[in-house]
Amino acid sequence: MFYGILLNLSFFACEDSKLDSEDNEGIIDIDTGNDGINDETDTDEDTDEDTDPSNSDSDGDGIDDETEIENGTDPSNADTDDDGVEDGTEIENGTDPTNADTDGDGIEDGTEVENGTDPTNADTDGDGLDDGMEDSIGTDPTNADTDGDGIDDGVEANRDTDPTNPDSDGDGIGDGTEVGNGTDPANADTDGDGIDDATETDGDTDPTNADSDGDGVDDGTEIGNGTDPTNADTDGDGLDDGTEDSIGTDPTNADSDGDGIDDGTEVGNGTDPSTPFVAEEGVWELSGLTVTDVTACNYTVIQSLGADISIFVPETYEVQSSTTTGFDLVMGTTNITCSVLNYEFSCPTIFDVADLNPSYDAIISMNFDFSGTILSEMDMDIDLNVELASCSGTACVTFSLLIPMPCTIPTESTGTFVP
Repeated sequence: MFYGILLNLSFFACEDSKLDSEDNEGIIDIDTGNDGINDETDTDEDTDEDTDPSNSDSDGDGIDDETEIENGTDPSNADTDDDGVEDGTEIENGTDPTNADTDGDGIEDGTEVENGTDPTNADTDGDGLDDGMEDSIGTDPTNADTDGDGIDDGVEANRDTDPTNPDSDGDGIGDGTEVGNGTDPANADTDGDGIDDATETDGDTDPTNADSDGDGVDDGTEIGNGTDPTNADTDGDGLDDGTEDSIGTDPTNADSDGDGIDDGTEVGNGTDPSTPFVAEEGVWELSGLTVTDVTACNYTVIQSLGADISIFVPETYEVQSSTTTGFDLVMGTTNITCSVLNYEFSCPTIFDVADLNPSYDAIISMNFDFSGTILSEMDMDIDLNVELASCSGTACVTFSLLIPMPCTIPTESTGTFVP
């Protein structure tokens, strides 16, 4: 009777404990903490777990000891992986309580929680760089575009721009704008012409083309030379700046040699635009003398009398002391000085007489006015006005009826140097 009472008391005293009689020996396993681990195991020195048999959650991490053992976490350590986040919190957050760096980005889960990054996502901001990489290079792992230049950090890292600097090359244009413009945000002078991209953009030159106007001279060189890098022919002389550089003329001066003829015209004429030419000194001949108005002075009547204009005009003359501003013209015994301006020459009036004897008793006084254009050292276009001023002699009465005097016969011809 006494032993029966003790047995009943023992049964009621252990009602709150788990009883395990499933083994073949019929031994009762006592689990005081209701944690799924019998008290003998809870205190077994041969196990890794140092749990409290009277507490179902020995380490107070919010996960009972039995579940921890099943999950592979340490029921005696609230932070199994020592990442700064308790195992229970890790389960709630979706991180691995047995792995200090759940997403493998190089930053422990606890640090990620403190930093505001996602410990379950190696690339929190989705910019193509792991959070750990961003931490190492100084970018913000919670901001895909740390420097706010319009380009994600990952893209910048791959194209060698600085994801922490909105203007990586320091040219005054943001990296994102440069990408939009087609310039290189890692190179302040994309086209390598000596002018940075910002200056080119402000100055209307093309920062992607070293020779914006296509004249054969780089924009930077043009700026140094004082030419216009947006205008292939800065001085408007018909020669592009590159050509002028190559032939030695001044691309900022349409008339490099100051002779009054544009460089382009000189090149077209075969003359040297860098050196003003002068008429060759020596003997010149008139050729192809033509009367431009046969009605003047009743010239047809003069011809019928056998007095062609060639009788009056010397066929040769001599050029002496030739310069860019003038030359001496010798006709027989007459010596005059002609002036030259922009290759156009004019000469003082030359007085001469023509004696028509023995055919006619008449001496005609004449005035010669020379002018024209020097085409080259050896060619001229000549305008010659021959004025029949007066007549003396017995035949003049007849002549005066046929030829009104004074009158002028206009002619033109070519002057050619004869070596």
